[in-house]
Amino acid sequence: PTNMLVSGRSYEVRFRAVDRAGNLEPLTEKTTFYFDVSSPTTKINAPTDGQYLTSLATVTISVLDNLLSVNNIQKVEYSIYVDTGGFYRAATRDFESTTQYFNPAVSTMSNLSFVYASSVPWVSGRRYTITSRATDKSGNQPTTFSLATDSVSFVFDNTPPAVGVIEPSGLREVNVPTLTGTAQDQPVFGNQLISAVQIRIRQDSPDVDSNNEFNKYWVPGTISAPQFNLVANGSEWFDADTANSFLNWSSGTFAQTFFVQNASYSIIVRARDQAGTYSAVYATSSFIADRVLPVSYVTNPSSTVIAGITTGILSGTASDSGLGTVQFSSVAIKNLNTGLWYDNANFTQATINWLPVQQPFTPANPASWTYNLLSNVKLRSGTSYYITSK
Repeated sequence: PTNMLVSGRSYEVRFRAVDRAGNLEPLTEKTTFYFDVSSPTTKINAPTDGQYLTSLATVTISVLDNLLSVNNIQKVEYSIYVDTGGFYRAATRDFESTTQYFNPAVSTMSNLSFVYASSVPWVSGRRYTITSRATDKSGNQPTTFSLATDSVSFVFDNTPPAVGVIEPSGLREVNVPTLTGTAQDQPVFGNQLISAVQIRIRQDSPDVDSNNEFNKYWVPGTISAPQFNLVANGSEWFDADTANSFLNWSSGTFAQTFFVQNASYSIIVRARDQAGTYSAVYATSSFIADRVLPVSYVTNPSSTVIAGITTGILSGTASDSGLGTVQFSSVAIKNLNTGLWYDNANFTQATINWLPVQQPFTPANPASWTYNLLSNVKLRSGTSYYITSK
């Protein structure tokens, strides 16, 4: 009876026949067999559970069995499940099986099997679960599997992440206290994660203070006395902060004086996903630090006492002391007797009312402007008026 046999041990059996006269047949040659009711176990050595991989050419599986020393393993198999639903079939190279499907593994050693997975049609952004099992020559095989031992999950991700800059956003900036932006791995299946967003700040400017050099990068950490003297060797990158896995990122705070007046800068950003892949295209936002206000002047009327507005048009100039271009100008006109401001038709406004100058306005530095909606009939003799522009 089998309850007297111990699994994993070998036994010898000899037979002989006895007839009714009591004659004994000589013992036959011994027959040796192994009694085995234990299932072999497997362990997936590579990949490991929880990895993010850009490629996977080989899966390695080791096998343990109580009779491994006598080459008791009949076969090693593996299955691959994709999170869209479906199991891999090696013969047809698809994930069309709706039930768990085991494929034979190729083995070159008695206790280590290799699954050549280069032919598996991995899809970037998908999560896969690999399960292994072995069957011994007694037909024993496991029916349950343990995560991280004979079953591992990983995300295949060979697509670079995307990254963008929200601030700074203007060509000229008065103040950039915080750098902000977004990042997301591609394609957006929900499995991938960004592990870091990194920033570097380059000074591109024609104007520079004594501590900086042209086309050099900021030395991270030099806040109160910023230094821009690094070449692009990797040390110029610094990490951004996030509260939501880098879907939104930020860095700062930078004082207004961090960026030199009239100097131009480029904010360059890259993202790295959990598979170690960096953005294929870095996000860049360039701007000029401009903290000096432009000035404007009224040139017509040019006298404090006039009989009327010559040609019926107010005119003036506007300029910027830095490298900027004046993009827009406006005027405000006040009746000093009534204290009311002009609204393009009458003096009705109790507070200052800025009016756009005549269009088209040509941006320049300096720029000229005109205003043609104040006719002489709107002006009363002996009344004082105040004209200002910005």
